[in-house]
Amino acid sequence: MNHRIASLIGRLRPLGFLFWGSLIAPLVAAASFSWVLSQRSSAEIISEAEQTAAIVREHALRVFDAQESAMIAIDLRLGTMSWDEIRQSDSIREFLDGLMQSSPQMAAILLVDPNGEIAAARDNSKWAPSLLLKEDYAQVLRAPARLYLSPALDSKNGAELGFVLGRRRSNRSGAFDGAILIATRASYFEDFWSALSVSPSDVISIIRDDGALLARYSGVRATSAAIPQNSPFFELSSKKSEGLYQVRSSSDGGDRLYAFSKLGPFPAYVRIGVDLYAAFAPWRAQTAVLIAIAIGASLAFSSLTRIAQGREERLSAEIERRRRAETSLMARDEHVAALHKAETRLLLSGQRFRVAVGAMAGIVYDWRISTGAIYRSDGLSRLLGFSAEEAGADLAWWLERLHPDDRPRFEAQCGKFESGVIEEQAEEYRIKHFDGRWIYVWDRGSLIRDHEGKPVRVIGSAIDITERKYAEERQQILINELNHRVKNTLAMVQSITVQTARNVENPADMAQRLQDRLLALSKAHDQLIRTSWESVDLRELVENELTPYKQRDRCIKIEGPVAKLNAATGVALALVLHELATNAVKYGAFSIASGRLEVSWSIEPGDPPRVRLKWREHEVPAVMIPVSRGFGTRLIERGLAGVGGGSTSLEFRAGGVVCSLDMPLFRQSRRPH
Repeated sequence: MNHRIASLIGRLRPLGFLFWGSLIAPLVAAASFSWVLSQRSSAEIISEAEQTAAIVREHALRVFDAQESAMIAIDLRLGTMSWDEIRQSDSIREFLDGLMQSSPQMAAILLVDPNGEIAAARDNSKWAPSLLLKEDYAQVLRAPARLYLSPALDSKNGAELGFVLGRRRSNRSGAFDGAILIATRASYFEDFWSALSVSPSDVISIIRDDGALLARYSGVRATSAAIPQNSPFFELSSKKSEGLYQVRSSSDGGDRLYAFSKLGPFPAYVRIGVDLYAAFAPWRAQTAVLIAIAIGASLAFSSLTRIAQGREERLSAEIERRRRAETSLMARDEHVAALHKAETRLLLSGQRFRVAVGAMAGIVYDWRISTGAIYRSDGLSRLLGFSAEEAGADLAWWLERLHPDDRPRFEAQCGKFESGVIEEQAEEYRIKHFDGRWIYVWDRGSLIRDHEGKPVRVIGSAIDITERKYAEERQQILINELNHRVKNTLAMVQSITVQTARNVENPADMAQRLQDRLLALSKAHDQLIRTSWESVDLRELVENELTPYKQRDRCIKIEGPVAKLNAATGVALALVLHELATNAVKYGAFSIASGRLEVSWSIEPGDPPRVRLKWREHEVPAVMIPVSRGFGTRLIERGLAGVGGGSTSLEFRAGGVVCSLDMPLFRQSRRPH
């Protein structure tokens, strides 16, 4: 029986393939080309709709922004004027005239007092009476709303459609004090839309967020002043600010592709409705040409099959004989080769997976939603210090170790996977390590569905990002500290500059003194930079300030224990030492060959410990006591006053100046783990 069927197929194959192929192939090719063209047309229609929606949105958004800016300008112009002053002010009316002349989109500007009466208006289309009769602005704007957008309105004679933007007049007390209303011409938008290359059956409109049509342009007459509540527009616009949907139009019954986009912060959208029947007209024409060509080709090819019929019948018997002899051996060899190739690929894939999972600083998991069972890779011991056996094979163990503040967010994510709301999600959360510390984990999971679309598994990975989180925190702390240091340094430089200029009349002398003081400040900063602005070594600071004054025949003695000062104290002390050295050059130990200087300090215990430093000059025969206190002297006496309760005592004794300084010692703070 099987042999007879095979023989029949062998006899029919040459004729069937040639004949039916010659008839079907051109039609299939035409259908394929038609399908490709339809996909291309669909993509072009969608792209053109989105581009047109973007153009319309940008134009409408500029108009809305201009209206809002105009209301803000009016509000600022009114200032604290009373409503009686506004009614009597010619300058306000001139100001409104200027706005109307510069803004062709405006149909009217109304200033309405809290009682609903028009205090001032500029109306180019006689809208004012109808606005107050139809507008619900008073109820809306009495609440603390930033902006109000009205439904569509007709002018007094019903000839023009438009809408109103309104806002409350500013008031320090927050109470309602009237409103500023600007009526906008719908025709202004329609004039711009008419310049766009759209089909007469396409629809362009501005829609309030409750579905009310504010402006509309189309060759098709609208049957309603609002979008139906069952329209996909409401469902999509509640979730995202722009999108696409297709629906049958209630105006003419045609299918339309709608593209909408929200107007920024304003409670309105622009929407483009493309008539799909008109949009696909070029595709239908191309398809008709393809079908005609395919039919002609089918007829031609079917004629050629008759010519090849004789040869096909003679060759079929020989081909069938050889095929039977070879089929059995070839099929067996191909089957064995395919099995070997599949096994090799499976083994290589498994090896790559194990190497990749073993190399990552985290785990790979496979959560089966239906049973709740979860598989975790061996990397769990590196991530949390637990083995897979200790953790178990369910989700409860992981949930118990989550940080209490992060657990609700993680459980919500699991619920979304179970319900199929999300396909992929990544979260950062904290989880407790075996040693008791909290570590940060970056968890990314992907949902897998069965053939019916039902969620069945979540496969993902979790890696340790604790170091990265701490690095981000440290970086933010360093940035804040740098900002603080820069501000303090600029304030100090400003103070030095002002005080130097106040006490010096000669510009050259001022420049030299300012340069010397800033150099002392710079040296202190160099030391602080090396310690990341934490501390400065006292001995190094003193030696840096006195190095320029060391000479072979001059005696400078520096002694004291190892001591460190905090950043603020170090900067202040550098300036004080610079001023003491400057005075010594002018009047003290550095002004004569026999002069000597001794700088010593000691550390006194306490909470906090303190450093007591003494500057003592020797063998200065005549010490000059200054008659007035210049900036340098005041800097010496008050330079340490604002750094941890520091103090300075300056004495002009026989034999030289003695300056005693008391300041806090730097203590290393412990950073919390």
